[in-house]
Amino acid sequence: MNPSLYHDSLNLALPLLLFFGFHMLLARVPDKKIFGNYLLSRRMMGCALLLLAANYSVHLFCTIRLWNLHATILMNMVTYFLCYWLFASAMMTLMEGRYVTRRLVLRHLLMWILYTCLACVISICFEDSPLQFFGLVFLAAWLIGYGLFLTFRLIRTYNKSVRMFENTHSDDI
Repeated sequence: MNPSLYHDSLNLALPLLLFFGFHMLLARVPDKKIFGNYLLSRRMMGCALLLLAANYSVHLFCTIRLWNLHATILMNMVTYFLCYWLFASAMMTLMEGRYVTRRLVLRHLLMWILYTCLACVISICFEDSPLQFFGLVFLAAWLIGYGLFLTFRLIRTYNKSVRMFENTHSDDI
């Protein structure tokens, strides 16, 4: 790994993530009820981008990758777990207005907390042991499965939305 290239790429990506994250959170939108889902979607995307910016900041300022590779991998996986849900929910909100509910948010946040706790236990308790490797593999498989679950749900909802628009025959009016 070339440390200067790694450092430079983080230096370039961090301001972009911060700019777009804050822009999505704070930029003005029309104050009409029809834009409610769009605003919620944009805020969730902004939160996901700021979460990625926080992750990049830890990489840039603490250089965690240079002193503990396994902790770096686990930190990234924990960050991506939450970002997967934020990005998928932001897109689902645009297609299905009542997708985000308190129960759904609570369920996914509890899953993320469980995932984070397992990552911490694996990182701290099983440092430099074969169990750490198997723990990493387990968490990676969970992350992939979670991502696939969200992807298939998103594709299914997208196809349902497309069929609904095709069946309205709005172009015949």
